[in-house]
Amino acid sequence: LNACGASSTGKTTMAQFMASLWGNPKISNHGIVRTFNSTKGALLNSLEGTNGVPILLDDSTTAQNFNKTALIYEITQGEGRQRLSNYGLSTKQGLSWSGLALITSETPIVSDAETRQGVRARVINADNIIWTADGAHATRIKSFIKSNYGHTGKEFVMQILNKDMNDLITEYDVYKKTVFDSMKDTDNLSERVSSKLAIVYQTA
Repeated sequence: LNACGASSTGKTTMAQFMASLWGNPKISNHGIVRTFNSTKGALLNSLEGTNGVPILLDDSTTAQNFNKTALIYEITQGEGRQRLSNYGLSTKQGLSWSGLALITSETPIVSDAETRQGVRARVINADNIIWTADGAHATRIKSFIKSNYGHTGKEFVMQILNKDMNDLITEYDVYKKTVFDSMKDTDNLSERVSSKLAIVYQTA
């Protein structure tokens, strides 16, 4: 999910609020809300073992040296690259990751010139949304979540664990059809996109 739009519209606050449901919302490359102030390899390594908790990457505008298309493919792959040691032997591959990945940016991470359908099927755009009413609103949210975090995610997980897996799958199928039927225009990617949106819808 790419939340993009002008500065001071509350994108970072929204990302930090999402993080606060699960843990400390502080922006840190060792936390839930990470930045692009790292190499791509280091960034991907930091995702290892992240499952269920959202992957939040703030302000891709600062990622001037990143190939955004390659980054999208690698994040959605859910595992790091297979590597060889200096001696030509395979090294142990790191842990996989999964879950919603949210990237905030001032401009869309997938440009209008990007025609690869694989990229377009992997990115849901949430552009030009005003997430907070004003600066004071954002400050109040940040002030609150700084000292109140990590509670709601646990409650959510407990509710999910109490549900029957077959009921969840049936529910998902209903939501997927609802999302697909709500699309005004459909093409060969609509089925793939609706399956992703259905998970967001079901989670909500």
